[in-house]
Amino acid sequence: MKMNRKRESLSLVYDQVFNTSLKSKLIVNIAMLNLEKILLDSELTVLDKSNIFNYMKSEDMLKLFQKAYETYETNLEVDFAKSIINKKKASLINFKTYPLYNRFVNLIANEIRIGGIKKSDTVLFIGSGPIPITAILIHQFTNAIVDCIEKNRE
Repeated sequence: MKMNRKRESLSLVYDQVFNTSLKSKLIVNIAMLNLEKILLDSELTVLDKSNIFNYMKSEDMLKLFQKAYETYETNLEVDFAKSIINKKKASLINFKTYPLYNRFVNLIANEIRIGGIKKSDTVLFIGSGPIPITAILIHQFTNAIVDCIEKNRE
C-alpha cells in the first residue's frame, strides 16, 4: 500500500514538472521539494528505495527529474547569489544560510574522503553553478586550491 502511494505521488510530481517544461520556477521548486519528501522518507527500506528507483526508471522519469532537480538547485543558487550581491559588506556572507548547506557538507566530506583531497592538491570543479559552494567548502575543509568551470554563461 505504501509503495502504491509513493508511485502515485511520483507520478503527480512528474506530471507537474512535465507540464511546466521547467519554465515555472515556483512549480519546479515545489515539485522538487515534494520529490525530496518522497525519496528521503526515513521509513523507506533499502528494498523500497530499490523499488522506487526501478519504478522511476521503468516510467522514464529519471531524466526529467534530474533536469528538474538541476534547475531547482540552480534556482536556489541564483537566489542566494542575488542575496549576496545585495549585501553591503562581503564579510556578512554566511554560506550556512544556503538552503542545501547541511546536505552539501555531508556530501563534500565524503567526496574529500573518497578523493583523498589534501592541502597540496589542486582540484578542478566542473559545473560549479552560480555559487560554487562545493568548491568553496572543499577549499575551506582542506585548504586545497580549487578551480571552477561553469558551462552556463548566465
